[in-house]
Amino acid sequence: MQRSNRRDLRVALCAVGRKGLRVLERVIDVRPPAVVVAYPQDGDADGSFFRMRSLCARADVTFVEDRHLRAQTISDTDLVALVGWQYLLEAIDERVVVFHDSLLPRYRGCAPTVTALIRGESEIGVTAIRPVEAVDAGPVLGQRRWTVEYPITIADALDRQATVMADLLIDLVESAADGTLRPTPQDETKATYSLWRGDGDAWIDWSWDARRIARFVDAVGAPYCGARTVHDGGVVTVRRVEVADDVAFEDRSPGKIWTLTDQGPVVVCGTGMVRILEALDADGTPVRFTRRRRRLGDAGVSGSVLVR
Repeated sequence: MQRSNRRDLRVALCAVGRKGLRVLERVIDVRPPAVVVAYPQDGDADGSFFRMRSLCARADVTFVEDRHLRAQTISDTDLVALVGWQYLLEAIDERVVVFHDSLLPRYRGCAPTVTALIRGESEIGVTAIRPVEAVDAGPVLGQRRWTVEYPITIADALDRQATVMADLLIDLVESAADGTLRPTPQDETKATYSLWRGDGDAWIDWSWDARRIARFVDAVGAPYCGARTVHDGGVVTVRRVEVADDVAFEDRSPGKIWTLTDQGPVVVCGTGMVRILEALDADGTPVRFTRRRRRLGDAGVSGSVLVR
């Protein structure tokens, strides 16, 4: 990307987490913000907050640590871009642009990328909107989409989202600079929503289709907590799986280990089977699956053979 010759606008970038870091890395040499506002998050394995702070120091960009978007912080800016922001805004006006990880009006709400990947969407993207009181219902200022090729991890998807988000931000700044930035209302008849996700949503449902389970494992992995199941009475985190060849069971029992292979156990799903390639116990130690007669997801099921 080349620096534009158009009039420079002073931009405040309010960015959080891995995605915020990736956006800042991409724009800082092309459209350096006048100020960056950020705050540390729990479970930030990438150290994104501290890396953003260091990046701003090297580039001589003002860095403010704050969980609130305050009027005085953005008083001398022309455009305020919010990436991954999770707190209520104290200062909202026509300068504020919220970047949402979906092709609005679909997937309004929380964790849209995770939900879209679990569902196997062929396209995902980002949308820039003006904030309004209703959830992600503001008029659209710009949108970018890209085609998903499975398998894809959530980390790779978020990095791709951040890339197109940064490109969209640069385009919006260009449009704002020459006065061509125009909001477009969303089509309410096409609105759908994505619910928030918590620890209880990290459990594998072995009655799902094998391909959905594979997408689920990839979608809730790092930087998130990972997909969980129960094995021999203990909780394990399933890090990697692959879809395995199915066989014609007369009576399917999802969660049962069908066979052990050198690569890992093959587990029966509601439809199809998956092979677990990597799993960790609560201490982060790789799990060795040594018994075939086990049912994942059932804390109290033993390996006793009741019927041969």
